[in-house]
Amino acid sequence: MSHSEPTTSKKWQIIGAILALSSALVYTFYGVLIKKYECNFVDNMFIRSIVQIPLVAILVKLRKKNILLEFPEQATRKDKMKKYAILIGSGLLIGFNEHIAYLGVLYIPLGTAMTIIYSAPIFTMIFSFVFLRIKQGLFKIFFALILIVGVLLVIRPPFLFPHLKPNVEPHPISNQTVANTNQTSPAEDPSETKDNIYWIGVAICVVTAACTGLISVVFNYLQDVDTGVAVFWSGCMSILCSLAFLSIDQDSHIFFKGNLNWTYMGELFALGSLGICAVWMVTTSCQLLDPTINSVLRAQQVIFAFVAQTIVSQVLPYYLTFIGAGFVVLSAVCMPLEKYVKAKFPEKLRRFI
Repeated sequence: MSHSEPTTSKKWQIIGAILALSSALVYTFYGVLIKKYECNFVDNMFIRSIVQIPLVAILVKLRKKNILLEFPEQATRKDKMKKYAILIGSGLLIGFNEHIAYLGVLYIPLGTAMTIIYSAPIFTMIFSFVFLRIKQGLFKIFFALILIVGVLLVIRPPFLFPHLKPNVEPHPISNQTVANTNQTSPAEDPSETKDNIYWIGVAICVVTAACTGLISVVFNYLQDVDTGVAVFWSGCMSILCSLAFLSIDQDSHIFFKGNLNWTYMGELFALGSLGICAVWMVTTSCQLLDPTINSVLRAQQVIFAFVAQTIVSQVLPYYLTFIGAGFVVLSAVCMPLEKYVKAKFPEKLRRFI
């Protein structure tokens, strides 16, 4: 018996690792399809939520869980209302975050979007300190600074890189000779509209990273809530977010234009199914795998995104983008290793690291 238990545990860890890495691939493919189909973001998230709610409800019931929150007998009415308020608030935050993340991927190159979104640990550190009073050591602060440098190299803001055009895709991979080779971004589109769209996309991705960091902190408070229950409620709140976004979006085919066809609906269901599949993979891998290993494997999504951008879009990123993305991946890999690094130092130094 003693031999079978470690074997079984190792088997589930391998499955968790496969799911973590697969989720990075699925999310990358999801981003590729977002750019290929260019479906309306409200339509996409609305259909995804419609599919997600009954599916998750069935899975929760099969696991003999209750969709409503369960409380101990000594819980007061105030405690219950607070828990539901945080659960509903987190659901709205997740719904909002998924909507704007879709727009961010749609507006800027896939690799750039994923790199910015993976700056979420910076915001997690900030919100953890503000709301949970968790102090951050030198180890995390050091790699947070590296992460910030990486993101700046990827987006290349004009006040730091006045001679570069961060909004312009570098030259496509082709057999044609690229003219004016001393330009930093050869395939340049001078239109002011494209500039504005790029920076709007960057801003959206930064907000997405901030929301992701805040969601991590909120889930720390809701860690006793079943994951399936939390996903069910986030699906319900996502529908409300879709309806709210209709006030600023008049391009919805479902709610305004009405010119739906089987091809468009098929694209929406494909995107929705991929999104739900990726969420399920991430959730399951978190339950089966050590958080550190899970974070390291999922960080490979940034690399996958640039590979997909190069192959599918036939666009080779600028060399500073590669360096910046490398810094981001390095930070994403090293930050979760904090507990192992601290263990190597004397007791007196651990409080500072």
